[in-house]
Amino acid sequence: MALTSVKIKSNARQQFPGVFSNVIVATGVKDFGTIADGADAQDTIAVPGVVAGDMVLGVSSSANDGLTLSGTVAGAGSVAVTAVNNSGGSITATATAVYSVVVARLV
Repeated sequence: MALTSVKIKSNARQQFPGVFSNVIVATGVKDFGTIADGADAQDTIAVPGVVAGDMVLGVSSSANDGLTLSGTVAGAGSVAVTAVNNSGGSITATATAVYSVVVARLV
């Protein structure tokens, strides 16, 4: 995924006192191509500031294309994003879909 922005929300201590020390929001464009029913596609993206032990809170898309999205921290500065198709048919993901990845660091 080509990142278009990365924002570190250091005010997470105020929003989630005692839970998160900061929240990183990375946004970018990704073309997952065509994914067959029951299959998945994965991309590892560079997200500055992410470290092992951080938690991916969510992955969202600007396109409602029927894919289930998830993410995990793959290592320092790296997040793996997975798109799963359980729709019953093949899906061609929107090439211009904007994906957002939200990563939080526990206190």
